[in-house]
Amino acid sequence: MGSFFVHIYNFYATRKVWLWISVVAAFALTGYFASRIQLEEDITKILPQDKTLNKLQQVFNDSRFADKLVVMVSQKDTTAEAQPDSLVDAGKDLWWWFNFVDEFPLRDQYTKNLQITVEDTLVLGLMQQIQTHLPLFLEPNDYHTIDSLIQPQRLQQTLESNYHTLISP
Repeated sequence: MGSFFVHIYNFYATRKVWLWISVVAAFALTGYFASRIQLEEDITKILPQDKTLNKLQQVFNDSRFADKLVVMVSQKDTTAEAQPDSLVDAGKDLWWWFNFVDEFPLRDQYTKNLQITVEDTLVLGLMQQIQTHLPLFLEPNDYHTIDSLIQPQRLQQTLESNYHTLISP
């Protein structure tokens, strides 16, 4: 293998004009093929084409939420009793970060606007999209969780917890 490179060196050592022609041709070919590269922003194009994935991709493309960053605050243990005050406090803690984003110097180049509060129409649109395409978002273990949540005793417990939350100041 080493003799191959020695022969190339010996060939170009005596033929400097051919060396420069080869270098310029290599750069021209590299530049041509580099100019043919097309960047794609849709990361779902790298996934295998499947009927279910195509439906999910259509949901995301049709959604007005496709170009938004959504931060959700939820309890770590979803089966525990809801703690709405702690969720509100966590959301207020995130408020500092959003204010920092407002002051970030490069923000205007990449962000058109920053919406801290949620508009009701956007939430309703998102909920409608999720309800329409719910099976696409569920995994097999989610069905077991749903089954445990719709047991009569669990429903009664959840209703009581929600009632206490509503009547509390």
